[in-house]
Amino acid sequence: MVCVLVAALLLLAPAAPTPASPAAGPNAPTSAEARPSTSPAAGPNAPTSAEERRARAQAAFEHGRFAEAALEYEALWREGHGASDLFNAAASRFALRHYAHAVAHLESLLALPTLTPAQRGEAANLEKIARGKTVAVTLVLRSARPLTAPLTVTFGTVSAFASDLRPDISKTIGPGDRTALALDPGAWRVSVDDPRFEPLTLEVRVEASTPTAPQVLELRARPDARALRRFALGWGAAGAVGVVVGAGLVGGGQGRWSSRLDTPIDQCVSGSPVYPIEACRDALAGAGNLRTAGAGVLGAGAGAVVGGLLALAPTPRERKIGWTVCFGSAGMGHAPAW
Repeated sequence: MVCVLVAALLLLAPAAPTPASPAAGPNAPTSAEARPSTSPAAGPNAPTSAEERRARAQAAFEHGRFAEAALEYEALWREGHGASDLFNAAASRFALRHYAHAVAHLESLLALPTLTPAQRGEAANLEKIARGKTVAVTLVLRSARPLTAPLTVTFGTVSAFASDLRPDISKTIGPGDRTALALDPGAWRVSVDDPRFEPLTLEVRVEASTPTAPQVLELRARPDARALRRFALGWGAAGAVGVVVGAGLVGGGQGRWSSRLDTPIDQCVSGSPVYPIEACRDALAGAGNLRTAGAGVLGAGAGAVVGGLLALAPTPRERKIGWTVCFGSAGMGHAPAW
């Protein structure tokens, strides 16, 4: 019963939304280190609402509320507004000394093909300054097979305060299996969530005074869903056969046991009344052995059915937990009583 409940509880999982792609058409950024750009950028959403939010973020920046300004500019950029919002988000993060986020924003900005030479030069200058204030951390990816397609790595800060709000940073790593991250001193959580590999998270402590050792992510290929389904089907079918055979053996053994108990001693073995008591004992022992063997086959079949169901759990961790609970409960059930 415990195994059945565990198998039922482990077969649920959510999905994550994808952000809207930013719109092209940047406006001229103004200052690299002091002020964000004041020129509004057109976007697909309501222009009046965007202009009001942009003015609010500008006012927050001018009054030293850099965190509020950064969050608002980042939200505007995610919603598909102009490149000036991304530059202003980088300037706000720079003012907060969140240099890793400033570098990430400016790298995304410099990847846009629509920047003018002046805009590109100003963004590149600020990116160079911000990168010089970060710590370079080498990230090494290891897998059984070489990467044939880019992989997205997400890293975010482990903040000590609830008010320290910083978005996660995503970086696409090519098949070179190695990259350098520009991180601020502190604790970071690096994670990989790729359909080709099992989910992986790594805690990294970055110190400003001492070099950080290369961080290695051991990538393990995610089992093929079709192979898991075939495994579950095979184990389930074998378990169902075991359940039927075991139930038949238990029923046959119990029937023999009951009939032998109801038989008079002198008729235990027809035609051989020489040792009737020993003959009856042998007959009862045979019926009991048959019933015991049937119970064993029945239990093995039920375990195979549950094991096949647990193979359909969405993550390896959930499968491991389910199998551990089932094997543990089976061992406790067969433990001798003292």
